[in-house]
Amino acid sequence: MPKYRAEPVVIEAVQFKGTGESCSEVDALFGGRHDPNVCIWKSCTYDGGFIQTLEGKMEFGKGDYIIKGT
Repeated sequence: MPKYRAEPVVIEAVQFKGTGESCSEVDALFGGRHDPNVCIWKSCTYDGGFIQTLEGKMEFGKGDYIIKGT
């Protein structure tokens, strides 16, 4: 049986730190505008949010990495 090697894929990523600056980085990852598929929960601090993907709603919180790629 033949074997194949898959090439590594380059992705973009930011870590959500729960700050206003971190929220801006998430927005910038998706084209520098507020994407309707990304929602960041806002309370006294930025607790987390969710991103709507092809696989469904994915939640994220402080410390999580948000990646954009294949």
